[in-house]
Amino acid sequence: MRNLLLYSNIVAATLLLSCSSSTDEGGYIEWATPVVSQTVTAKSSSSVSFTTRAIWGSSCGSFSRAVVAKTDSVYSIKVFGRQPKNAVCLAVVISFEAPVTINIPSPGTYSFKFWQSDSTTIDTTFIVQ
Repeated sequence: MRNLLLYSNIVAATLLLSCSSSTDEGGYIEWATPVVSQTVTAKSSSSVSFTTRAIWGSSCGSFSRAVVAKTDSVYSIKVFGRQPKNAVCLAVVISFEAPVTINIPSPGTYSFKFWQSDSTTIDTTFIVQ
């Protein structure tokens, strides 16, 4: 069942990536890429760090940056990947790790929503003391 979920996420990501708007920054093309998993790697009273796994629709993709938006106690995280603009890449789906560290203003209960598409996220909630 887990493999079926992973493969369906890969297919969905491939479709999203082929339709997603991209930015053209210098020698790279960049766009949002779906997060398929996240793991908390460190947690303190002032920050939390995650290692996320995101997928990309060619062999040339790599982590570019993460954009974090905060509304009250909810953090929305969107991971961006990039590839060289004129690269010749294999048409395969790959994954890459994307580190994300978020500064926490005070102890409390926080939710973290990792973007998969405009209508789906991977969510986690926990208490920071």
